[in-house]
Order: sequence, then structure tokens, then C-alpha cells
Amino acid sequence: MKLFDCPNCGHRLYFENAQCLNCSSLVLYDPEQAKFVLSGEGGVLPCGNADECACNWRAENGRTFCRACALNKVIPDLSIDSNRRRWIRVEAAKKRAVYSLLALGLPVMPKADAGDETGLAFDFLADPIGAGPGGERILTGHDNGLITLNVAEADSAERERRRVEMGENYRTLLGHFRHELGHYYWDRLVRDDPAYLSAFRALFGDERTDYEQALQAYYANGAPPDWQQRHISAYATSHPWEDWAETFAHHLHITDTLEMVHALNL
Repeated sequence: MKLFDCPNCGHRLYFENAQCLNCSSLVLYDPEQAKFVLSGEGGVLPCGNADECACNWRAENGRTFCRACALNKVIPDLSIDSNRRRWIRVEAAKKRAVYSLLALGLPVMPKADAGDETGLAFDFLADPIGAGPGGERILTGHDNGLITLNVAEADSAERERRRVEMGENYRTLLGHFRHELGHYYWDRLVRDDPAYLSAFRALFGDERTDYEQALQAYYANGAPPDWQQRHISAYATSHPWEDWAETFAHHLHITDTLEMVHALNL
């Protein structure tokens, strides 16, 4: 993530800023230009979610929402206490992920309808009220361009509990987005291209291996003791699809880190 400049006074801005702390100008992030612009100038309007989830992106021309919020299919029930706070945190992480996708020149288009197999959409859902241990749970995952995320992951204590339970080194909202987006872009970039698919299988393995059986074996036996010699994470050993998704996520993580290092002249 790079640093930004106020379009009015040139003062430093950060990605989540909606106002310059130096000149008090109201600013909006413009994803098409990858920079901040002045709110209200030249027809620039805030996203319709500005007051709903603290969105600081400009609305797309002639539309209600910004490019990132337009990807939302379902948001949490805001009549439930704390869901708005969770949604704000989820949206902040999602926007960082979308920023990275656009910076890499990847296609980011919302689903036109339920039958659209190429577009991208997000469902941000909460566990049913009263669901006790062993009860119904919302699972984070990807299915044909629809990424579902359990907003409970926005609560630090709950996310840490799940991290320990799953034996993970780290677990973040942004990491979830990066990983699930990896699955989405495998479908878009690799699955239907014979050359890319052949190269994928040579490096990651044959994705036709039974997925459910592979996951069961991983959770029963864990990763091979020498997994660090060939994989980016222990979970990447479970199946070629997960190897790709973990590698994709870490690529975004490393790229973002290096961009900040460059911005700080380190």
C-alpha cells in the first residue's frame, strides 16, 4: 500500500482518509486514477455507503456506489447490535484487497446476475442468532465468483480464537479476502486456458485430485514435515487449489509490503 497526497494542499494522506488533516478538505479515493480527489469537485460524489460503512471512495459516474461497494451482494443485518462495526472493518479490508487487484491490472467486475459466471460478488453474513456450539455456522469461502465471509471474523477476539483452533500462524480479514480471491482468479485466469492449466499442474499439482478427500486427509494428518521446502504454508499442502490460493494471497501480501517499503524510501 502506497502513501497518497491531498489534491488540495499536497499533505500526506493514508488510504482510509476521508479528510485532509492539514487543510480540512474532504477527499475521496478514485480507483481509476489510484489517487485522492476533492469531494464535490467536477461532479465527484461520495459512495452511497459513505455514511453506512465509512466508505471513502468516489461513486462511479452515474451510479450510487463506488467500484468496491458495487461488488456487495449481501451485507450484514444492521438491526443487530455490532454488525455495523463489523461491516466497517470488513469493508476496509475488502477495499485494500480491491486496490491490489486493480494495481495488478486484474479484471474486477460485479456479477450481472445470479447466472453470471465471470463476475465477482460478496456476501457478508453473520451466524444465526442463538447458534450454540455445534450449531449452524456461516463458512467463509468461494463459489463461482461469490465470496462469502463470516463477519464474526471482524471481532479480534473471535478471530484469534479461530486462529488458535485452526493452528494458523496468522489470521486476518485481509488475508481471507486475498485467499478467496485466489480461488476466484484461478477460475478466471487458469481453468479454461490449456496452456496456463498445463503450467499450473506442473507447478502446483493436478487439481482433479478429489478435493474433499484431500482436505480430510490434511486435517487428519497435517502437513508433511518438510512442507516448507515446497509450499508457502502448511495449508497449501492440502490440495493444488489451496496451494494456488495461498500463493496468490502471499503474493498480494508481499507486493503490498514492498509498495509500502518503497513509499517510505526504506
